[in-house]
Amino acid sequence: MQFTPGNTFHLRRILSASFHPGAPVERPDIAVCQADNGLATEPAGAEINERIGLTLVVPEPGLPVGTYAYPDNRELDMRPPNEKVVIKADFFEGSFIGRRDATSHPYIRYPHFETTVELRGKASGGPVFGEAGHAFAVNCRGWDFRGGEHEGRHLSYVVSVEGFLDLPIAVPQIPPWSAEYAAIPPTRRDTRLTGRELVEYGHVALHSNT
Repeated sequence: MQFTPGNTFHLRRILSASFHPGAPVERPDIAVCQADNGLATEPAGAEINERIGLTLVVPEPGLPVGTYAYPDNRELDMRPPNEKVVIKADFFEGSFIGRRDATSHPYIRYPHFETTVELRGKASGGPVFGEAGHAFAVNCRGWDFRGGEHEGRHLSYVVSVEGFLDLPIAVPQIPPWSAEYAAIPPTRRDTRLTGRELVEYGHVALHSNT
């Protein structure tokens, strides 16, 4: 869903999903999905994607981090005319604990980070931000301590956005008359591009500072 002014939204179907062939065993648990922007049917009114700034700068232990996620939602059925659409989303904050290697956890067999951000069901894939507001990681797994002796504590695992850089991604839907399309070399327009190339061509904002 893409939210638009006036408390409205557009439903955008997922056209493709790109992920590492070895994920999640050999590569970070990172995938990139492309939402239909309507370019094929309405070239003049194609949807514009918001850009979240990425960074490879990792916070120091103890610094605040947070995510914006959509947990606890049910599957929406838009077909009934009187269906009331309720979408739950919120900010979840915590602190950065530290780095962990691929051998530190039996279920996460690749390098990852630990935080105290509460991650509920369906929050996976959400961006994790540092103090500067740039996303350095993606939500992966959270532990539910509710109802136990550790009530009120949260532990979550997130993976670095660095895995995105070498991820082969299908060429995004870009109007051929746009400056963004012109930035892609002609020899690269009919093949998959890596995240690193999308950064180089200006389609992804990668910040080198905090």
